Amino acid sequence: MEEDFVVYREGVSGWEALNTVPPGIRLLLGIDGSLTRTLEFIGCGPVTVEMLPPPSPDSRLVNLCLPNLGPVVQALTRIPTPISPEDREILQDSQPIGPALSKKKGH
Repeated sequence: MEEDFVVYREGVSGWEALNTVPPGIRLLLGIDGSLTRTLEFIGCGPVTVEMLPPPSPDSRLVNLCLPNLGPVVQALTRIPTPISPEDREILQDSQPIGPALSKKKGH
């Protein structure tokens, strides 16, 4: 499974979209694999997921939301094809990707 981060802000994409983002927030955007846990500590509460229309059938696009703040980060997850029924469940799961994967593995 591959997770991509797309940097985009009001008509600006790529690295230039980060020029005016404070360093602490840029650090959050670069975290690989534990963004949900970090957001939980920063927001002092559980992260919820707002499902968005995916750009392709092999992907999942979500807003990660914090209590009292709403959406703070958009995350795109892609699963290589062919997609198994279990992987399709993960793409449609309304939990952050870590808990969705743990549920799949029976943890």
